[in-house]
Amino acid sequence: MSFSYPDEIFPYPAVEYIPIDLYDAELIKNHELLNKDSAVKIHIFSNLTEAEEITAAYQLPKLTDNLAEDELLIIILRGQVDEIKYRNYKVTMIGSKDNRLIHIFKIKTNYFYKEKLLFLLYNPDAVKLATERFNLN
Repeated sequence: MSFSYPDEIFPYPAVEYIPIDLYDAELIKNHELLNKDSAVKIHIFSNLTEAEEITAAYQLPKLTDNLAEDELLIIILRGQVDEIKYRNYKVTMIGSKDNRLIHIFKIKTNYFYKEKLLFLLYNPDAVKLATERFNLN
């Protein structure tokens, strides 16, 4: 049991995972445009132009003034992320589902030593809430 979470989330020893800091985080509560019956969704962007479609669809405030070359912008619809660990091609996030939340944050890409990534969001009880593939190229 790594990091005091079930082995289904972190099957390898804790020393094999790289902790990833999330920053410039914004948590939008009680968002009216989310469908309450829908699943958690992960959106990942390497440039702000790509993010404009989501921000327009959900009438989000301006997300950020800039996104550096070594940053990813992540938007979690209907959920929140508390911590992130990386190993091999998996970016494992621990968080929770909340139908009225939108969690927006950035992470640095220099943690990653693989180009193709799989982002996974679990709750602390090992229930998989969402997955999303992303290619750094």
